[in-house]
Amino acid sequence: MGAQLAGLWLLQEWVPHFGWMDNAILNVSYARNFFDSDQRPFRAYLEELEVPTLILHAEEDGLVPVEAAYEHHRIIPQSELVMLEDGHMFMITRPDITAPPIIDFANHTEAGVTPTRSQASNERLNEASKDIGFEMRSIEGLSLFVLWLLLAVATFVSE
Repeated sequence: MGAQLAGLWLLQEWVPHFGWMDNAILNVSYARNFFDSDQRPFRAYLEELEVPTLILHAEEDGLVPVEAAYEHHRIIPQSELVMLEDGHMFMITRPDITAPPIIDFANHTEAGVTPTRSQASNERLNEASKDIGFEMRSIEGLSLFVLWLLLAVATFVSE
């Protein structure tokens, strides 16, 4: 996300674009939005979270790696992880697959069935206490395209 923001900023500030980049879909505002939504700095908050937690993630998400969902599930021992067969925008575009797990989780929480951190199993608490992080999968899809685009632009600018 940082590389994307830096690349688009360099493109906007150092390459003549005659205002085109100001209203382009892939501009500095777009990249800043993703850079600011990086949740890694919030790890300390997740490690202290006490309430029951539902994590929904899409298996085919091209922007947020599935490893991030598994890592959040690991460091929040009372969390429930639901993986959905869809892409990044499933929360907006697919209420038919998004609503059922949310409704089930809300009903279970209302009934007092979902655990808090203090009620999580010892195995999950031990796993959450490890500081192992996660490894990113290989770059593919839109991320690969953006990387190649940035490399091409960097080559152009360096000339």
